[in-house]
Amino acid sequence: MKYDLIIKSGVVVDGTSNPWFKADIAIESGKIAKIGHFLSGEKFLDATNMIVCPGFIDPHSHTDILLLCSEPTRTELLKGRIRQGITTEVIGNCGFSAAPLKAEKKELLRKQFDSFSPAEELSWDWLTFGDYLNRLDEKKVPVNVVPLVGQGTVRVAVMGYENRTPSKDELKEMTTLVAEAMKDGAFGLSTGLMYNPGMITSTQEVVELCRVVANYNGVYASHIRGSDYNLLNSTQEAITIGRDSGIPVNISHFEVVGTQFWGMANEALRIIDEAREMAVDAAFDEIPYTTGFTLIVALFPTWAQEGGVEKLLNRLRDPAIRERIEREMDTVAAGWPPVWPVNLVKLIGWERIILAMCTTHGNKQLEGRNFTEIGMIKGKTPFDALCDVVTEERGNAWILVYVRREDDVRAALRHMSCSICTDALDIGRGKPHPAAYQTYPRVLDYYVNKEKVLTLEEAIRKMTSLPAQRYRLRDRGLIAEGFCADIVVFDPKAIVDESSYVEPRKYARGIEYVLLNGEIVVRKGEVEKEVLYGKVLRKI
Repeated sequence: MKYDLIIKSGVVVDGTSNPWFKADIAIESGKIAKIGHFLSGEKFLDATNMIVCPGFIDPHSHTDILLLCSEPTRTELLKGRIRQGITTEVIGNCGFSAAPLKAEKKELLRKQFDSFSPAEELSWDWLTFGDYLNRLDEKKVPVNVVPLVGQGTVRVAVMGYENRTPSKDELKEMTTLVAEAMKDGAFGLSTGLMYNPGMITSTQEVVELCRVVANYNGVYASHIRGSDYNLLNSTQEAITIGRDSGIPVNISHFEVVGTQFWGMANEALRIIDEAREMAVDAAFDEIPYTTGFTLIVALFPTWAQEGGVEKLLNRLRDPAIRERIEREMDTVAAGWPPVWPVNLVKLIGWERIILAMCTTHGNKQLEGRNFTEIGMIKGKTPFDALCDVVTEERGNAWILVYVRREDDVRAALRHMSCSICTDALDIGRGKPHPAAYQTYPRVLDYYVNKEKVLTLEEAIRKMTSLPAQRYRLRDRGLIAEGFCADIVVFDPKAIVDESSYVEPRKYARGIEYVLLNGEIVVRKGEVEKEVLYGKVLRKI
């Protein structure tokens, strides 16, 4: 039989964590048709001495709006992801999906997404979750897309950013929007309980939404409420939501924040283990870096963010309110539930908070500098410098934060329930997190080859079949007959982690070929001109 393509003589790491084996892989009509040994003479790709594994599945990305941009902007900004072997990514994380919308509240959400978007203006001509997925279908996508519906988006559509308990009718409207999104193909619900309006949402309100998700066999992904003094409480809250609603829980980008709390990873992981012993399907994903990337407005107290970015900017113009915010930043808001999910300034200090991305020309020179330095440049305190930047950028800026300790990262990576994620994107300005370009090469080079934290087979499982299992992708994440031909071919001796915060846009080295639904999208390390072979996956 003649096949569309044969990957010959590769060292196959199939995603199960089983030992590697040598084999040829035959591809037909976008699927893995046969695994074995075949005669030469067919159309083939020589993988001699190279690793052949499933395409990497990123369980935590934020490309919701970037995927709708026009060419070549979109592919140029996604090249870093494609060239590191990502073939599938989960969008709609941290409580924010691009749909569903209500016409009268659409502008509120659009402003929230300004920080996730390139300069290109989009029409935002959709309302329902299904409409949004149809727009992605029409545009065609360069990677496979697994959509989640965001709790924050749903709450904004119904209540805006009002800090109060929803009425019975409002809660019913939110559950209806979630049900409609699940019918349209969402794989589950996400929350961002550190961000507005997730931070003002009760546990029980999330449970009610997740019970709807349970009716459609969906999952729950959560940026938990706190990763510092409330790490253990927040981990338990996520597990409680899964237990009470009856759905799997995926804790997003597991982390321990704050120097005084470093070393707590094992305690939080023990809570996850205990939950699994009690039949609660709990797991998590992890960024393989000691730094994180977040919105600049996350530095402010919950009450200061009430009503959205415009209200925050108005408060910063009031001297008395600014003084109150500065005073509160010098204290840790203890207690549960937290009145302030995470006080980064107090936990890690101004010198560990780096301005990464701006929109205004005047602040470009400050990118890459910490706020102690920015304050010195401006001749102001770090706090006043922060307020200036937030006001000038209208809240549309990103920060890089040195929040984690290497020991905690390693403890998480070793855990059997840990998937690998990026939580990073490049929107064409400033200095993105190097994870947008180097996450999976970093794991293979640093944590497998150099540090021996993981074996190659363990690492590949955490980047392929495990996230596929967590999000219930039945035909991806394994090198197996009948599975979709999302495949990465890499040279294990050439894989080099070139992560750099100074020059983050460094493409992966050693990733020789990437196949997406059976089509070659990376050839000899370069992205092919035509790469729109991804699919918008829908949970049916």
